[in-house]
Amino acid sequence: NTAIQLPIAEIAKYAKENHGMLVAVDGAHALLGLPLDVASLLSTGEGQAGEGGYIDIYLTNCHKWFSSPRGAALLFCTNPNLRNTILSQPA
Repeated sequence: NTAIQLPIAEIAKYAKENHGMLVAVDGAHALLGLPLDVASLLSTGEGQAGEGGYIDIYLTNCHKWFSSPRGAALLFCTNPNLRNTILSQPA
């Protein structure tokens, strides 16, 4: 762990605007470790930026901060089709 904080909002904006990429963030270290406003980071779910947000998928684990079993996680995804596809996959 290097404690480096990457500017995910700016990276996501660049990826979405310049390359039309689907943007997914593995935010395992940010949950409860940094101020986090997921709603401001997420896209609208239509592949477009939301109010300041360009991230399509934000995923974080829970065992690190909540002392829950490994495999417990939180998934934030505003696109219902994409979310259902992700959740239908085996763990």
